[in-house]
Amino acid sequence: MVSTSSSTPSRSCQRSGVRQRTDRCAFHRRSRDAAVLHGQRSPDQRSGGRRCRRAGLGRQEPDGLRASPAFTRRQQSRAAVPVQRHAGTPARGFTAGGGTVYTSYFACDWMVCLQDAPGDKAHLALDLFLPTGVTSVGAGRMMPRLAASSGLVLHCWRSTRPYSPYLYGFAAGPLVRRSERTSTGEFVYLDGTGTKADLATLFAQTPAMAAFFAGKAGLPLPNGRYVQVLVPGVEAQEAATFSLIGKDELDSDRNDPSSAWVIAHEMAHQWWGIWSHARPGKTSG
Repeated sequence: MVSTSSSTPSRSCQRSGVRQRTDRCAFHRRSRDAAVLHGQRSPDQRSGGRRCRRAGLGRQEPDGLRASPAFTRRQQSRAAVPVQRHAGTPARGFTAGGGTVYTSYFACDWMVCLQDAPGDKAHLALDLFLPTGVTSVGAGRMMPRLAASSGLVLHCWRSTRPYSPYLYGFAAGPLVRRSERTSTGEFVYLDGTGTKADLATLFAQTPAMAAFFAGKAGLPLPNGRYVQVLVPGVEAQEAATFSLIGKDELDSDRNDPSSAWVIAHEMAHQWWGIWSHARPGKTSG
């Protein structure tokens, strides 16, 4: 069982010292999901309807919903938009199998955001309700785990900087973990294939690549930490502070080292594409 919410932190997370600002929009985990526009923090929905003025959903666009508040930003800086809960599996960007789940690129299929708006950056507060013993990775840093109801454990992930919507994501499951630390930063490797992959060999070049990119960019490894999640198939997708790497892609790289690309390509996005991105109307490779 996996339950997610991208929101203002739950009260339990707030007690652990979390302070979160939502810049654009997010789901709220309370009795009614809600999106918050132009706001600081969404109020508790049990009393939020009395404390902030609601804005109706304006129109649906091909890649998301756009809300049109009935007031200007100068008049009021916060609005809550009710969003009806729904059950089911997103059509894109959500993969589950073998006890492992992960999201990739199409974040706006499972939360409220505008997919093709890389300049519309926002902080993300993500709560994952997971079974005991499950490992997770999300955008930014993880707060202390907390016991939840029905035997679940609350994993609270908090971004350390605003990110573009397509970079929101997470992975969770019985992930085998290996890590190492160098002068460049901490590198974490998670195996989501269930095959007991040799993580040390598969990701042996990671620290050297990171040192190379940091030198070329003139900037340190973002957040001083980078996670790579090994998954089945040909997945190759960057996310905020981590990447998904398909086992089949790595096997292809090992069979033809002259064309190896996947580890370097996805890692490079931590500097180029995440810290910086093309202006609207421009393209980037």
